[in-house]
Amino acid sequence: MPNLITYNFSDLVRLNNNLQNLVNSIPTEKRILLRNVVSRYRSVIQDQILTKNIRYTGTYEDSIKIVSGGSTSDPHVSIVMRPTGPGAARLPIYWKVLEFGAGPSPNVLSAPIVSWADQKLGSPDGFRIANSIRTRGINPHPILSSIFILTPPNGEVAGLTSQGLAIYEEEAQKIMDKFIRSWQTQPRIPKGTPAGGQFTFRN
Repeated sequence: MPNLITYNFSDLVRLNNNLQNLVNSIPTEKRILLRNVVSRYRSVIQDQILTKNIRYTGTYEDSIKIVSGGSTSDPHVSIVMRPTGPGAARLPIYWKVLEFGAGPSPNVLSAPIVSWADQKLGSPDGFRIANSIRTRGINPHPILSSIFILTPPNGEVAGLTSQGLAIYEEEAQKIMDKFIRSWQTQPRIPKGTPAGGQFTFRN
């Protein structure tokens, strides 16, 4: 009886192999994606600290760390605040004051404000600034809010800002483009090369 359809599965086998290669690379590419995203987040945060001229001891920007975790198949990458050195004990309060401001604080001490004004501003206005904090409070100087949507008063992360989301999408697109390039450069079996099996319909 004549053969009506003969289909060589060699290309399908190679297709499955190529797909499996891409699937196997996903955990590695995920870790790369996350590290790139959080590295850019950290850069934005550190730039905000410098742009707004709030750097004093350097504790804040130095506390922003990137931590890898999870497993090989399910990698996690986090951006965390781990302060050390001068001012470390005050940072858990300080960063919230920067983000949200603070109301009048009648009991604030003058001496630390005077010392800060002298070192940071080269100014004798420390007593005036301390009096302003006592009567008016502190205006917000948001830093983390450039990337994260934070809910007062404790600063829980409720989501990403448009800038934070744009950074994530840009890095994700790079990974997608990499997958596409990888797929396009996978070796192909020349047409007509016998390999694998055949599937034949007969009447």
